Amino acid sequence: RDRVRFVPRQRAGLALVPRRGLTGRPAAAGRGATSVVLGERYLLTLFRRLVHPDLELHRALDAAGSPHIAPLLGSIEGDLDGAPVVLAVLQSSATDAVDGRRLAGPALAAEAGVLGRAVASVHRTLAGRFGTIPLPSGGLAQRIHGDLHLGNVRRTPTRWLLAGFDAEAAVQSPLRDVESLLRSIARTGLDGDGTARDAFCSGYAEIAGTDPRAELGRGLR
Repeated sequence: RDRVRFVPRQRAGLALVPRRGLTGRPAAAGRGATSVVLGERYLLTLFRRLVHPDLELHRALDAAGSPHIAPLLGSIEGDLDGAPVVLAVLQSSATDAVDGRRLAGPALAAEAGVLGRAVASVHRTLAGRFGTIPLPSGGLAQRIHGDLHLGNVRRTPTRWLLAGFDAEAAVQSPLRDVESLLRSIARTGLDGDGTARDAFCSGYAEIAGTDPRAELGRGLR
């Protein structure tokens, strides 16, 4: 019989505190999920697609101690026709975080190198946890974010956080994430000379060891 399970995850200094009367407001809607901020303390992401790797990736990054995701506090899981599914994920809400779209322009250019290092760090962690496979065209495929754009990155006073890992986060080249974010920056119309994109690529190369511009070329401008 189908069941729903509430699975809390306790962390040092953070805990899920039951309380009545929490106010909620919509935070974001992606291709396969909708997020709600509860009481300005928690972020609840509800999945419309029940087969979703978000929790798996968050658990892997959390176990590896990655500083680039919001702390995981729990999940709502179930069984559908005998198969396990994830219905929702609960995380700590970073109330001091600024959506990457709000930093478009000179502020983003100044922060883009740090963002590049954060994305490369997450890629490196996912490769270490899930492994890689060679691509016929060269390079390596691995688990990636899958829907990386400015709306899914947030800047806190101390670091960048990645959110909204998508159902398409399967085994692919990490350059897919890089290209997706570079195009997101280009679409703002506020990086005409490519300063922010160059800074992002330089930061990414510091961690990854290879410059994505060598593979992607300059056609993204």
